[in-house]
Amino acid sequence: MTVAAVEDRIPPGPILIVADNAAITHWAPDWGRRFAAAGRVHRVRLAGRGDTREVAAVAAEAASLGAVAILAAGDRPALELGARVAALLNLPLAAVGNSTMPSG
Repeated sequence: MTVAAVEDRIPPGPILIVADNAAITHWAPDWGRRFAAAGRVHRVRLAGRGDTREVAAVAAEAASLGAVAILAAGDRPALELGARVAALLNLPLAAVGNSTMPSG
């Protein structure tokens, strides 16, 4: 699934992106352009270990942002963190794994 296809599945409103370093390096410029062009607020959060304390902190950040969805991007821990936060807040989750990034 491409980032553009994921973007189409997210409801209007602010988006919290939870991602690993590789996903941020690869997609952050594209997220900035696409979301700005669509007039959408977004924030990127670097995923860590995904422990209970981090889930609570990321959920608080999403709530503060008024996020309508979580976009998780990157490796399994980033995707799992995004999924846990989305479930906790009852928000839609869109996920893009690192396997969708071109290698090299």
